Amino acid sequence: MKVVDIADEIYRGMGSPTETSVAAISYWLRSNIGTMNNHLNTIFKVDDATLEISYTEENDDGEDVIYTLNPEEVAILKHMYTVYDYNNKLRTILGAASYDSVVEISDGGTRIKKVNKSEIGKTLATTKKQEQDQLNKLI
Repeated sequence: MKVVDIADEIYRGMGSPTETSVAAISYWLRSNIGTMNNHLNTIFKVDDATLEISYTEENDDGEDVIYTLNPEEVAILKHMYTVYDYNNKLRTILGAASYDSVVEISDGGTRIKKVNKSEIGKTLATTKKQEQDQLNKLI
């Protein structure tokens, strides 16, 4: 399977967010194949010419056998990216929360209440933990 195909599936699965792109996800996937290999004790690599994720091994007859990602390995890559994405969102929200001390303002009968970024951070942290747990089960 090609890196760009997995990246496209991730991108569409996330609802085509404007803050990232298929190219950015592809780059992340290429950079993290080694991490997946460490988790699964595999030796996949990305072919620079075709961007195909595979590895070649010689069988008992001396013939080369090409192994490609199976659906479970693709699912693990997708979950790895999802955990990475939640981690980035969490870091952004928590960084912004440290500068945002005013949550509610009222003046002359008008009231403005901002979304509490700490609460959003807690929700993102919980969701990230659930994704990490699911990734660990897949591995």
